Amino acid sequence: MPTEDPPVPAPPPPASRGSARRRFVLLVATVSVVAVAVLISVLTGDDDEIEAVEQHAQTPLAPSTTRTTVIDGKAQIVTRLRQILRIRDQAYERRDVTILNTIYTSDCPCLEGDGRAIRDLLEKERVWRGSPSSIKVRRVEQVNDRQWIVTAVFQVPPLRVEEISGQLVESYPAERNLFRFVLVKSELSDQWLLGHASEVK
Repeated sequence: MPTEDPPVPAPPPPASRGSARRRFVLLVATVSVVAVAVLISVLTGDDDEIEAVEQHAQTPLAPSTTRTTVIDGKAQIVTRLRQILRIRDQAYERRDVTILNTIYTSDCPCLEGDGRAIRDLLEKERVWRGSPSSIKVRRVEQVNDRQWIVTAVFQVPPLRVEEISGQLVESYPAERNLFRFVLVKSELSDQWLLGHASEVK
């Protein structure tokens, strides 16, 4: 009996080849769409979230106290300067020159100037009337461990100089001037004192 060649499988119908090709194209298209969507999501993400991630990535594992120390130092200096100005106001109100020694360095021009003004009030039996002065800080700079510079708007309210009886002698309008204050740490008391104050022109 003669041998017969095994039957050759018939090629798939054109419709089957087309279906497989469409499935492959559909798969590629789906993958492409997903990739594009992910890319768009990344590119259009919230700037705040991106910045937060970048900051987190740049944050060292070991916590650094340098920035915190500087911020704390600035706050301490500004608080002390405001205290110095309050004490200065009290020295004028009480006409007490000795108070100035607790806030100024011995070579600060303010010590001589304010001292002379207070002694003048005493000699002429006059009093100083006015609301407390204040500052609006613009800049705080550390020069070294014992010196800081504070640039601030120094605000002085309306001022009255009166006789002891209450009779007005002189009046001065409110003023706002930009000042530079130099605070120095005293070697004797380890306290921050005002070493110099000058108007910034």
